[in-house]
Formats: sequence, structure tokens, C-alpha cells
Amino acid sequence: MLDIHGRIIKIMLDQLSKLEDSVSSSSMDKEKKAEILAEIDALRLEFISSNEISHPFKKAFNKLRKSILEFEKDHPFLTKNVNEISTMLSNMGI
Repeated sequence: MLDIHGRIIKIMLDQLSKLEDSVSSSSMDKEKKAEILAEIDALRLEFISSNEISHPFKKAFNKLRKSILEFEKDHPFLTKNVNEISTMLSNMGI
């Protein structure tokens, strides 16, 4: 059985996978897609390698969010996934 931290990590990794799928199947230009996918990979590595959810994760997440704001209107499903992650972190006090 996973402790609370393990459950949070699993939920966040699942959300990142959904986000990655959304970005991969989107029609955005290749350069922007590669940038966002790289940010998702960085977030995934941060989750896997950290013993606690840390400030560097929050900084990396904010960078990802900024890079996809322009994409929000045309891709509401992607926006929904990002907002779920943001809300979850906010509810955790991060």
C-alpha cells in the first residue's frame, strides 16, 4: 500500500501521462510540442526522483503552464488537464 506521498506521486504521474497524450496528438507546431513534452518529462523526473514535492517542481510546473497558455483556447481538453494538476497542487498548499 502506498503512503500519501506515493499516492500523490502516482496521481500526478497519471495526470502528466494524460497531458502528454493530449500534447502528442495535438495539431500545434512541432517546435512548441517538443518544448511542452520536454517540460512534461522534466516534471516526471522531478516526481520520480524526489522524496517530497519540492519548490523546484513548482517552478518547473509554472514554466510548463506559461508555455501552453496561448494554446488554451484551441485545446480545451489540454487546458482541463493542466488545471486539474494546478488545482491539486494548490489544495496541497504548494
